[in-house]
This record gives sequence, C-alpha cells and structure tokens, in this order.
Amino acid sequence: MPFYIPTLVSKFECIGNTLSTFNISFSTLDTNLYNLSNYTVASVNFLSSRMISVSSNLQSQINFLSSRMISVSSNLQSQINFLSSNAISVSSNLQSQINFLSSRMVSVSSNLQSQINFVSANTVSDYIRQGTLVCPPDGQTANWSATANGRNSFLNLSANIRMNNPTGLIAGESGNLLITIGTAGKSITSFGNTWTFVNNLSSLNTTLNKKNIISYYYDGTQMLSNLLIF
Repeated sequence: MPFYIPTLVSKFECIGNTLSTFNISFSTLDTNLYNLSNYTVASVNFLSSRMISVSSNLQSQINFLSSRMISVSSNLQSQINFLSSNAISVSSNLQSQINFLSSRMVSVSSNLQSQINFVSANTVSDYIRQGTLVCPPDGQTANWSATANGRNSFLNLSANIRMNNPTGLIAGESGNLLITIGTAGKSITSFGNTWTFVNNLSSLNTTLNKKNIISYYYDGTQMLSNLLIF
C-alpha cells in the first residue's frame, strides 16, 4: 500500500524520521518491483517455451497434413489416370460397337431395300403379267392358280373343257381371263361354283380366233364376273 505524508512537514522541523520512512517505503517498492520483474521474466520464459512447443507441434501437424495431402493427391492422380484410361477404353469399345451396329444397320437397310424392291417388283408383276393356262383334252378341267399363273391369264381354247375355281386369290383381288378360240366350236362347258356371271351370261363366242374376256372381282367367296366378247 503506498505511503503518503498526511501533513506537510515544517521546514523548521527535523525531517530525519520522514526520510527514514521514505527509505523504508522505497525499499519495499524495490523489492516488489524486483519480484515482479522476476515473475514477469519467468512468465515470459514459460510462455516462450510453450509457444515454441506449440509452434513445434503445429509444424509437425502441418508437415503431417502436408504429407497426407501429397499422398492423397498422388492417389487421386492415380485414380484420375485409371479412370481416364478406362474411359478411353470404354469410349473406344463404344465407338467400335457403334461402328459395328452402324455397319449392320446399313447392311440390314440394304437387304431390306432389296426385299422391298423384290416384293414391289413381284407384286406389280403379279398384277400386270399375263400367265398362260394349259388347255386339257376334251371333258377335263383346266386348273387356274393365281399364284402360279398370275391374276391375269390367257387360255387358247382347243377342246371342250371345264374351268375350276381359281386358287390363291384373297378377298379384294381382281383380274382378267383372256380366252381365244383356237379351234372353232370349242367352248368352256361349265365353271366352278364360285363363278358368278352378270345375268348368268357365261356362254363364249366360239367363232375361230374370237376373243372372250372374263373380268372378275373376288369378294372372298365368289368370283363376280362379266363376259365381254371382241
């Protein structure tokens, strides 16, 4: 606790005691200051040593983390390189598959076009071509297959014959049968039960070289026919 002079000392009084008191107070103050100084130095030294220890530990942690980061970075780079090489491999395989499928599609497309052209040509041919029926001997039946002989057929009549029900037709199909008289007086004596003529007129003109055309429409059950003579 600081010492202070409660009253002003007269200049005529002896100040020895007062000086002595001052000396005692300053001595105590010196001691306290010295102790404080020692305490401060000790504290500074303690803190300095702790800071050095913390700094050393921190540097160790930094070095550890740095080495771990380098390791992780190296592993990550390895993974990236692995994935990159696999991606390139997958991309190459995918491109191969795409090229293979593309070539197959071109091949299929080419084959499909060929089939379409074939079917188209044959379909047109079936409708426009004229097949030939064989005239059998007298009293026998002439066979007409729309599949084998075509929907439009020709018959040179040289005997008295019967005409069968055409085979191979489907509902909605139509066509013509051209009959020329190769031998005068020869005719078709009867038709199959699916033939139905306009007004039942089915008698041919049997004059030599006359042309008889039977036009028909097949409705699925009957040959709806019309006979024209030229």
